[in-house]
Amino acid sequence: GRFTTAGGVSANYIASWDGFSWSPLGTGMSYHVYALTVYDNKLIAGGYFTTAGGVSANRIASWDGSSWDTLGSGMNSGVEALAVYDNRLIAGGAFTTAGGVSANYIASWDGSSWSPLGSGMNYWVWALAVYDNNLMVGGSFTTAGGKVSAYIAEWTKHDPNDVVDGDNEWSLPQDFRLEQNYPNPFNPATTIEFNLPVRGHVKIEIFNLLGQKVQTLVDEYKSAGTYYITWDGTDTGGNPLATGIYFCRFRAVVRQAHHPERSRGDDHVQTKKMLLIK
Repeated sequence: GRFTTAGGVSANYIASWDGFSWSPLGTGMSYHVYALTVYDNKLIAGGYFTTAGGVSANRIASWDGSSWDTLGSGMNSGVEALAVYDNRLIAGGAFTTAGGVSANYIASWDGSSWSPLGSGMNYWVWALAVYDNNLMVGGSFTTAGGKVSAYIAEWTKHDPNDVVDGDNEWSLPQDFRLEQNYPNPFNPATTIEFNLPVRGHVKIEIFNLLGQKVQTLVDEYKSAGTYYITWDGTDTGGNPLATGIYFCRFRAVVRQAHHPERSRGDDHVQTKKMLLIK
């Protein structure tokens, strides 16, 4: 973290707890540590430091139980998140190079060298996790691998028997889906997530219990991707709505490529119930 002491003991930005007391890990780092994981039986630390245990280590370093070591030449800016996926160490953050190689905000370490994950993101990565055998990535980005992906994306490793260009790719949603808003119940605002596997015209509308439309949040064409919008509990005039049950309706219509004026017949409608409390 950002501390320089732990339990009254000098510990520059990193420390260990044995169940009774805090201890430093060598002489620690030169600056903040923001991410930790274990890879190849070593503790990996990422952050904004440039030395670890007195050794030059640009934003990432490994601890073997007695000393700090480097992972190549490190990154050109901060590491905010670490994870282990597919027997590789994954780092995400504010950097655009890793080990001297171009890597836009995310990179992988195979034990000897750094590599990019596709073309990466268009802005910072803040969080990494493995879910359902895929790598989940969160951050301030709006594209992943050149695909629209608002703040969250999934890196998929394909079966070698699949007919896919390359071993891995940043994946798009597989279906049209409106997720349950969160929080729910909510006050004063809630987040609504929806997924598009292909480009289409999207409407997100809010209705009251009488079936009256009180708000339109989205009414436009959108590219394939995952989107997040916020509703602040107001109507189309900006007036706060009363406590009660409301319904969020998602509608996506896909147009024919050669006849955009016609619907392809793919009219996807889903509705979620929401509770606004005051």
